[in-house]
Amino acid sequence: MMNEQLISHGYTPTKVLSCTCLGSRVILAQNPSGQAFALKSSAKKVSDEQYQETQRYLENEAKILSSLDHEHVVKLIETFHVNGSIVLVLEYMCGGTLGLFIRNSKKLHTDVAKKLANQLTDAITYLHTMNIAHCDIKSDNVLLDEQRNVKLADFGFAEDVRMASLKAIVWKGSPSFSSPEKLRGEVTNLLTGDVWSLGVVVFHMVTGYLPFGNETLHSILDTIDKPLRWPRPMKVIDSTCRDFVELILRTKESNRPTIQQLGQHSWLLE
Repeated sequence: MMNEQLISHGYTPTKVLSCTCLGSRVILAQNPSGQAFALKSSAKKVSDEQYQETQRYLENEAKILSSLDHEHVVKLIETFHVNGSIVLVLEYMCGGTLGLFIRNSKKLHTDVAKKLANQLTDAITYLHTMNIAHCDIKSDNVLLDEQRNVKLADFGFAEDVRMASLKAIVWKGSPSFSSPEKLRGEVTNLLTGDVWSLGVVVFHMVTGYLPFGNETLHSILDTIDKPLRWPRPMKVIDSTCRDFVELILRTKESNRPTIQQLGQHSWLLE
């Protein structure tokens, strides 16, 4: 029935691209002219509570994306409802996720990582200029097009910082990419959390592993309080790249640079 209703809106499903633990799924579909799109909606087999929560995230994502227009942010084409459930029609990125690219490559060459970091920094700078905090930046939420250009995606947790109540914000996202203040429930600035996540993504790109692991919340927080574990010898990673990451991954959020300041860092400009 779902497929028939999607077809009635002009989209013929071809395959499932992904399903998330949040209860959403993304399918690949084509319009009558053969152009490919990614359709995001609630998964079929979830509890009523999970369904309602997923709907809230999807509605929020649609609201946020409808106000954005940037070359490195995934574009929302349109939305419609099927049986009361929202469907987001998004531009399709055939290059997969940055996380998959890293896993397949083991790690990325510094020049490739620098290009992607520049584009991701541009996207975050734009969001912060628009008073939007993404709140879930991680390697698997960064999509790549066929030329491996960045498209930041998955805005379900995003917040308009002008309206967000820090007291009401419950931790969401991936612990491995989340800032220490977010993990401890001590957030005072959502934007600095995005900056922290950028640092984790860049570290992931150039080393092939996550700086604080991906185990329990306790072990991640314990590792965050220790010096960064860079590959040996240190010269394997460019010194200006290391400086870029270490400038970001400061445990005290007030000591971190803004995304605008990071855009002027020598590693991105050289």
